[in-house]
Amino acid sequence: MEGLNELVKLKSSDGKTVELSRKAAMRSELLKTTMENFQDSTELPIEQVSGDSLSKIRDYLEHYESIEPKEIKKPLSENFKDCVDEWDYEYIGKEENIETLMNLINAASYMNIAPLINLLSAKIAHKIKNISTATIRNVFGIEELSPEEDKRFKEDTDILEENINKI
Repeated sequence: MEGLNELVKLKSSDGKTVELSRKAAMRSELLKTTMENFQDSTELPIEQVSGDSLSKIRDYLEHYESIEPKEIKKPLSENFKDCVDEWDYEYIGKEENIETLMNLINAASYMNIAPLINLLSAKIAHKIKNISTATIRNVFGIEELSPEEDKRFKEDTDILEENINKI
């Protein structure tokens, strides 16, 4: 494989090209495997990720190119800023648009970047913590639930919250 400081180009689903070092790209299991399998390639198609999401993910990968992300403090406190380090908070802590967060978590999952998935999951969990079922349905575009489905949702949410607090 070429030098880790060499740049690799990632081409998004909407044709945007994003560059980052091979070393930073190695933080993504998808990119690592692709680079190992196609060692002579300098441009990799990332067909499941939009240009905006890919740019945001590049920023994350570059920041954590040579350092490990800090652990997220759990249970999540009322102030997300208290749960993550300063860089992570500046990176995603102020983002309130659920569609943006969901696009990023889908992209991070596709690219297999575990620490970023954890950060985004914590942000989404923090965002939906303590809001009503009706608001969650509205935010995620979920149709009205039957009384049985609503009861099941509340039970599942309680289990999820218990598990989040144990992590």
